[in-house]
Amino acid sequence: MIAKTVSFDVYFGHKTLDFLVENTGRINYGARIGDRKGIVGNVTYEMHAMTNWSMWSIPLKNVSSLPFSPLTSPTVEIPKFFRGKFQVPSNMTSPQDTFLRLDGWNKGQAFMNDFNLGRYWPVAGPQKTLYVPATVLKPHPQWNELVIFELIASPCGTDLSHCEVSLVDTPILGATTSIGAEGCGHQQDCY
Repeated sequence: MIAKTVSFDVYFGHKTLDFLVENTGRINYGARIGDRKGIVGNVTYEMHAMTNWSMWSIPLKNVSSLPFSPLTSPTVEIPKFFRGKFQVPSNMTSPQDTFLRLDGWNKGQAFMNDFNLGRYWPVAGPQKTLYVPATVLKPHPQWNELVIFELIASPCGTDLSHCEVSLVDTPILGATTSIGAEGCGHQQDCY
């Protein structure tokens, strides 16, 4: 097990500390087989074990039921769920397979009409797009709902105009890349 130390400031009167632990998979071969994830020991502060704390999962089976509020400020706290709605063009007799391109988004998960499209992490690769099967899209004039759960940083600018994605007709695939400070800090922290 690898012990991690995280430094943070405690402000007067603030009594809540939240952790978001992401499960990015397991290593099932070699020296690190049995790779444990998450909080696997005591959480301590000033060498005292923290007690009376709760743990819960984020409900990802029905993301459309999550409460959403409009973005009204250029300050967007992360992690955050983002939601957008769109219609398939009226000249299409039925939806077609497509690919979700998330330029400017950093790392997270995407859902189309409550269907989990998968994780995206363009800086790590290899894929830069997520496959969207035609069967999860609703035909015109119905509305489709895209939900993005962003973990690192959104592309939303100060005028909120950059909170966008693209649907493209071909996938963008590439090679796996080495992850540097822009991706998640130290490479060992990414696993």
